[in-house]
Amino acid sequence: MRATTRGQTFNPVDKSKVARSLMGNIGQWYPASNESGAIPMYARFNPANADPTTGSPLADNFLRPYQGLGSINVRGFGATSNYNALQVTANRRMSGGVQYGVSYTFSKTLGVNAGDFDSVSPYFSMRQRNYGLLSYDVPYLLAINYAWSIPSPAKNNKALDLVLGNWQVSGVTAFLSGTPFTPGFSTSDSIDLTGSAEGARITVLGDPSLPKGDRTFYRNFKTEVFARTPARDFGNAGIGLLRGPGANNWDLSISKRIPVSGEARYFQFRSELYNAFNHTQFSGLDTGARFNPAGQQINANFSAYNGAREPRRIQLSLRFMF
Repeated sequence: MRATTRGQTFNPVDKSKVARSLMGNIGQWYPASNESGAIPMYARFNPANADPTTGSPLADNFLRPYQGLGSINVRGFGATSNYNALQVTANRRMSGGVQYGVSYTFSKTLGVNAGDFDSVSPYFSMRQRNYGLLSYDVPYLLAINYAWSIPSPAKNNKALDLVLGNWQVSGVTAFLSGTPFTPGFSTSDSIDLTGSAEGARITVLGDPSLPKGDRTFYRNFKTEVFARTPARDFGNAGIGLLRGPGANNWDLSISKRIPVSGEARYFQFRSELYNAFNHTQFSGLDTGARFNPAGQQINANFSAYNGAREPRRIQLSLRFMF
């Protein structure tokens, strides 16, 4: 594995710091799993491999290249990946009761497999069949952290200052892209399309992306550009054609410090709000098409939202510090 970092600079201003960097990471010889004992391509369609008593294909173990052996998963170290990113950060130290930090990342992550020993195609080269956007690729990520010690409007009035003073608001706000996926499919007649150890991917007829303004709860990409893959075809869908929902999350904390006998001892009341504004953040889509024998897509929920992240949660605490 090789990594590089370039272009880092800092602002000489004492109370703030800005840094930017270009980062690259190349991974080679990652582990992957390949089925060495896979049946030959289209073996179940070969009349010579039919069971004479039923006419159906023989069980796969009769068709494998190594007689007497079942599936053989060979683990090798030939997978690759690469990550390239522009990272920018800006931080302001506490001054005048305010501090903040901003971090932005623009990146792209490509590779053969997202996890160690993920399976690759037994028939096609992994570069051709399995290389693409990895499942955890997030091209845009903006994170902001902040804290504000609210000045007391009644410093000269001890009674009011006890109520209105020593409040602080802090939080973390994050905006990030969704992760990539490729729609899958099934058939209502459940037939074998490839006659092989590897199943077919869906067939793509055009660009499935839908402009943001045209999206609805039930339609988030163009379902009409996906078609049933014909028999003896492995489909033409690549890796990571579309992206799932992103995130727009606000976590806030509101705290109040109540001094007791000077500064050394005090009570702290704290309220923490996760997804503070309680706005819906969808987390998943129905990505499985279903086709009938005529090639019609019959899953009415295909491309609709089917999951959401946590609603607002509030946590309250009261502590005595001494």
